Amino acid sequence: MTVFELPPDLEHLARRLVEASADSGDRVVTAESCTAGLIGVCLASVPRSSEVFLGSFVTYRAAMKTDALGVSADLIEEQTPYHPEVARRMALGALERAQHATVALAVTGVGGPGPDCGKPQGLVYVAVVKRGEEPRVEEHRFPGSPKEVLAQAVRTALRMGLGRTG
Repeated sequence: MTVFELPPDLEHLARRLVEASADSGDRVVTAESCTAGLIGVCLASVPRSSEVFLGSFVTYRAAMKTDALGVSADLIEEQTPYHPEVARRMALGALERAQHATVALAVTGVGGPGPDCGKPQGLVYVAVVKRGEEPRVEEHRFPGSPKEVLAQAVRTALRMGLGRTG
């Protein structure tokens, strides 16, 4: 019995990221809010993942972003959890706490249904950072149902990770 099956495009992206990371010697950690560990699931489900995937910080609630990743509670209170600087600090916090990681992917946003903290459903920030480099953060406004928003967020994070490995 299969518990879950990844959509083919997500499996393909995860496989490419794992292979590229294995080839380059990179080690990946994720910091996930709205995706709640889905990026980690994608990475862990492909061959060779144990060579490169270190794990995930699932920080769904704002307090976990502060407790687990060191994101400033003041920043979250002033800007909401759905802000590019929050995504940036999530990625940096994951990299700082996972000492053997060389690349961190972070996602925060409003999956839905509906808006939250005055931010619309589909607003997602994805950050990627490679140790020793500046983080890159992208803002996205994904259309669709909550499941479609989350799938697009995972897809984007995997693509951005591919751009930082090697």
